[in-house]
Amino acid sequence: MSSFKRRIPATQKTLPPGTRLLSGSSTTFLTSTGIPSLDDILGGGLPLGCSQVILAPDLHSAYGELTQKYYVAQGLAAAQDVYVVDDEGIRFVEECMWMPGSAASSSSVVEESEKNGGEAGEGQDTKIKIAWRYEQMKQFQTTVSSSNQYVV
Repeated sequence: MSSFKRRIPATQKTLPPGTRLLSGSSTTFLTSTGIPSLDDILGGGLPLGCSQVILAPDLHSAYGELTQKYYVAQGLAAAQDVYVVDDEGIRFVEECMWMPGSAASSSSVVEESEKNGGEAGEGQDTKIKIAWRYEQMKQFQTTVSSSNQYVV
């Protein structure tokens, strides 16, 4: 009989939908907030079972509500159980970014313009006009990867 004991389990545990393991921990699951730069600040995402409180001291800004909508949309896209406690919870979820019936996306706007007025931009210069001094600037790069590693 050998005294060797395996440290890693023989079978890989399945992760809950829309989560990943915190590096260095086999018991802490992270979920995305829906905002990659905020996930980067939080160390990869928000640990499951934790609460996130965002204070929006300016009553005229919508940053707090926008962050909530991104978080809810991320959970719904990952097929997680999402609970919204609000007097108008259905309206809140319907206004999330990914939901069909929310604000028209740019692709649907292009499709509408093509239906109504034929081919959009025929014979016109399709290059976007921007201020001359910004035209030569390099595009801003962030440290956050553009791939979504949470949604499977």
